[in-house]
Amino acid sequence: MDQELVQLFPESEETARYVDRLLKVYLKNGNPHYFLIHVEIQGYTDLKFSERMFIYFYRLYDRYRLPMTALAIFTDATTSFHPREFKYSFLNTELIYRYQTYKLMDKVLEELNKMSNPFAIVMEAARITLERSIGNDEAIYDNKFRLIRKLIDQGYERKKIQTILGFIAYYQPFFESKYSRKFEKKVNKMAATKGLLELIKEEMLRQNREEGREEGREEGREEGRKEVIIQLLRSGLHPVEIAQITKISVEELLSIQNEIKPDN
Repeated sequence: MDQELVQLFPESEETARYVDRLLKVYLKNGNPHYFLIHVEIQGYTDLKFSERMFIYFYRLYDRYRLPMTALAIFTDATTSFHPREFKYSFLNTELIYRYQTYKLMDKVLEELNKMSNPFAIVMEAARITLERSIGNDEAIYDNKFRLIRKLIDQGYERKKIQTILGFIAYYQPFFESKYSRKFEKKVNKMAATKGLLELIKEEMLRQNREEGREEGREEGREEGRKEVIIQLLRSGLHPVEIAQITKISVEELLSIQNEIKPDN
């Protein structure tokens, strides 16, 4: 339903308003009724976040008049930012809009590691990047490979593996390209015995575009970084999160986003 959001939120292309995902879920018991799930991923502090969640709610409800639930996933590195509701009060008129939340910083890595579901693997990958101690390529390499191995060993379907694999590969990039090559070779070797080599090569091709250029050429490195940014944009990550990951300004990132052709 993401295409329909453009009609509901035409200003989102010019402002910071984004609806990350809007899902329409049908019940499995044969009942023709369905409901809406609004999922919002927030990676930075926004004092108007709760108000924005409410605006999304009333516009969607006005359009569809269906049962609806909302989930906000906070992936920022702060512990104090965790809005759970929007309140409005004037004279004798009051309104409270509450929504479900998931605060990544509140989760313990050991607990996420014990869980055996795709969401936990994605959240573990994101949670690791928030650890200040994980600031060198060797640690990044070890954690990426451990998560990839865990993902494959749990036997998920190919499409699900492909999606999560791309997230793990790009959410926290290596500082040096030699670690990217080392990571790819080891994952390919492991996947070859499980029939997933072609799948992993397809996902890692994006990262290879950056690695294949000569490290001594600044132009090549910049072009490679641009390719990675484009793929991150296509993956659905919030522009502000991508800017934080790739260490570029939001303005530069939006400029790259505007260069992407609709049919790419």
